[in-house]
Amino acid sequence: MIIKYFSIVLRCTIVFALFLSFEWAFSQSSVNYSEHIAPILYKNCISCHSPGQIAPFSLLTYKDAVRKAKTIKRVTESGYMPPWHADNSYSQLAHPLSLSQKQIEMIKKWVENGTPIGDTTKLLNPNTYLKRKIDKPDLVLKLPKIEIKGDNEEKFYQIKLPFQLPEAKQVCRCEFVPGNPKVVHHMDAFLYNLTPQSNPFDGPQYVESNTFPTKTQLLEYLNIKNHNGGIAFPTKSTILDFFPGSVSQTFPKGINRVFTMEQKGAFLIDVMHYGGSPVATVDTSKMYLYFCKEQPKRSIYNLSFGSPDQNIEPELIIKPNQIQTHKTWMRFVKDISILSVQPHAHLICKSLKAYAITPENKLIPLIKIDHWDFRWQRVYKMKKMVRIPANSKVYLEGVFDNTTNNVNNPYDPPQEIKESIRTKDEMLQLWVEFLPYQPGDENISLE
Repeated sequence: MIIKYFSIVLRCTIVFALFLSFEWAFSQSSVNYSEHIAPILYKNCISCHSPGQIAPFSLLTYKDAVRKAKTIKRVTESGYMPPWHADNSYSQLAHPLSLSQKQIEMIKKWVENGTPIGDTTKLLNPNTYLKRKIDKPDLVLKLPKIEIKGDNEEKFYQIKLPFQLPEAKQVCRCEFVPGNPKVVHHMDAFLYNLTPQSNPFDGPQYVESNTFPTKTQLLEYLNIKNHNGGIAFPTKSTILDFFPGSVSQTFPKGINRVFTMEQKGAFLIDVMHYGGSPVATVDTSKMYLYFCKEQPKRSIYNLSFGSPDQNIEPELIIKPNQIQTHKTWMRFVKDISILSVQPHAHLICKSLKAYAITPENKLIPLIKIDHWDFRWQRVYKMKKMVRIPANSKVYLEGVFDNTTNNVNNPYDPPQEIKESIRTKDEMLQLWVEFLPYQPGDENISLE
C-alpha cells in the first residue's frame, strides 16, 4: 500500500513538472516585441539609445530592435548592458539599473524565436518614457557656442556664465543640460558672487584650459573680479557637476543643494571637457536654475577628495607592465549622513571600492565596482542615508592595469602614466554628497 501510494505521488509529481515545463516553454515561445520586449527597452535603454543621445544607435522602433537583436541578446546576457557597474551585494543603492534574470531570458527567447512583433495595438508609446518631466526653470543660462573640430582630440575649456538679477535669490536646485551628449564628457561649475558695481558681462566668455598658469590670471582675463580690481572667490565648493551617465538627483522634500546668487555674478565652468569627435560639430549646453519656493530645511554639502589635490598612496604613477593598487582618503571630524557617492578614474583603472572605517575599526561599505568603465560615471545614490560617525575615514581604493592585457590601455606598448585630467593620464577621485547627521537619518529612504 505504501509503495503504491508513493508511486502515485511520483507520477503526479512528474506530470506536474512536465506541465510546468510545458507552461514555461509555451509562455517563452509567445514572447513578442509589442508586449514584452518594447517595455524593457523603453524603461532601461532608450534614454541613451535614441536620436541625439550618447549611444551609437537608436532602439525606439521595432525595426531598430530587430536590426540590433543579436547585439541586444549578447550584451544583456553578459551584463554589459544596461550600464550598471556597482556590486549590488556590497552596499544598498537606490534604483539599481539592471535587468532581472526573467527579462534576460525573455530577450533571449525573443531573438531565438525570430523576433516576433506581436499585437501592435498593445505597443506603448516610447515618448512616454523619453519625456522626462522637467519643471520650468526660473533661470536658464546658456553656454556660448563651442565649435569642436573633427580631429578626434579631446578639448578642455574654462567658461564664464555671467548673470544679473533684480535681487538676490536662493537656489534649491540646478541642472546641467548637455547640448551635444555625444561630445560633452564632464563639467564642474563654481559660483562667484560679485559686488553691485562690477560688470560680469565684460570680458571674454571662455578660453581653452591651461592657457593661464594661475587661477588669478584666468579670473583677470575673464573679468571675474570685484569693482576694485580684486579677484573674486568662489562661494563654496562645486555648485554643479556632470559626468557621462549622470541623471538629475532628487531627494526628500526639504533637502536641497542650496546656494545664494547675489544680484551680480558669474558661474565658472572649470573645466568643460569635450571628448574627441571624428566630425566637426558644435555644443550649446545650458544650465537650469530653480529658485527656492520655501525655506529649505537642510542643505546638502558636496566635496571631492583624491585627484588632483589630496595625497594618494602610493603616488599615482603607474609604471608600464604593472598592476598597481592606490588609495586615497578623507577624515570627517563630525557625524555625517552620506546621500550619494561618485567614484572617478580614467582608462586603465580596473576596479574601485569606497568604504568608511570608524574609530572603532568598523567597516561601512559604500560602493564597489569590479569592472570600471570610463564611459559610465554615474552618481550612485544610497538606498537610505548612511551614517558615518565622527572621526571616521572614508577611503577610495583603485586597481590600475597598465599592461597589454588591458584592452582600454591608451598606449601600446604600455608607457608610464601619471596623474592629470587628460583622459590618457589617470585620476583617483571620490565625490561625496552628505548632510550633517541628525538622529534618524539612517532610516530615511532616498528612493
